Amino acid sequence: MASRIQKSHRGTVSVLSQKGVLRLRWRLEGVEKRPVLYLGLPDTRSNRKKAELLAKQIEIDLAEGTYDPTMERYRAQVRPTDVDAQVRAQGESVVDFFHRFMDYKAKEVDARTLEKYGALGTRLIQFFKDQRVDFIGVEKAKEFVEFLRQYQKPRTIRDRLATLSECWKWGRQDLDPWKLVKVKDDLKSKPRPFTHAEVQQILETFKGDRYYAHYYPYVYFLLSTGCRPAEAAGLRWNAIDEKSTNIWIGRTITRGKKEKNTKTGEVRNFPCNQQMQAFLKAHRPSNAQESDLVFPAPKGGPIGDNNFCKRAWTKVIEKAGIAYRKPYLTRSTFVSHCLQAGMPPSVVAEITGHDVKTLYRDYAGCIVARPQIPDLYQEGIPEDSESAAGE
Repeated sequence: MASRIQKSHRGTVSVLSQKGVLRLRWRLEGVEKRPVLYLGLPDTRSNRKKAELLAKQIEIDLAEGTYDPTMERYRAQVRPTDVDAQVRAQGESVVDFFHRFMDYKAKEVDARTLEKYGALGTRLIQFFKDQRVDFIGVEKAKEFVEFLRQYQKPRTIRDRLATLSECWKWGRQDLDPWKLVKVKDDLKSKPRPFTHAEVQQILETFKGDRYYAHYYPYVYFLLSTGCRPAEAAGLRWNAIDEKSTNIWIGRTITRGKKEKNTKTGEVRNFPCNQQMQAFLKAHRPSNAQESDLVFPAPKGGPIGDNNFCKRAWTKVIEKAGIAYRKPYLTRSTFVSHCLQAGMPPSVVAEITGHDVKTLYRDYAGCIVARPQIPDLYQEGIPEDSESAAGE
């Protein structure tokens, strides 16, 4: 089925499909931003008919002046009414069961979560096909996990299993096989941080690239602060003090559109050295507004981390002749070099938003100032112990 429909006129409601999940979109007179109603329905023939009927109803309401701006009346028409999912699950396929769960959750989760549900639904179709939900046990769940390993990392798989476990709980299934499956991380060495020479090569290549020089300030900032890419993408000028001596980090923008709190939900302050102060002052446009992004995309708006990684970063790293590592590694590069320069781990953890325990665990080899236990009880050492120590 087509996922795109030609641009609609005012009063016309379009049925769209985004990553296998249906939504409606239309135009309102005098309103620039078009309303979107996320249905949470998989893009199947029957669901598309249901969406088209609802679209017609909204068009009629717009024409007759009975339109519901809260959209609650329209959501109610696609919301499941059967609260006893267990009865319906008898003899029901895994795929249909999960799709009903998606319908139920559509009213309380955001669009990004619905996309994840849709992606999981696709994997369920591929693996289970028409298998019944009441026949799924631990062994079958383990087989599904091995199937997912072809496409996803362990951390993502654990997130998918948590969703399925929630689905089984919602459906009042007696056995939840997903809780009994453990997903171990792959045993592999962690990517090494960029060396000083590699950092210089990356910056010089970005700065001189014909197509991607625009991203040079963004990359320089990542390597010089250890910020997460989404934190840098969401940074605005009002988060930097007048003298550019301090940066407040408390918001992120992911996928170039969704603004939210930091990964840990905590805010922090980054103290700027003279080099960073000079960089920020030179980088700020003379007409910059306080609410403007510090590092906008080439055509304005936030930088999309996925788009940046797949295009600019991948091509520039290859052009620089450096073994590929993800942009997120700029963070561990900053942490590693700070520790090697002798900065206390507690300070590095504070300015980067790291957990101190994680810092010691993951960067132990970089810490120069190793803990030294002082001689605390010289007077209390037995004489034979002293003589033994001297032998």
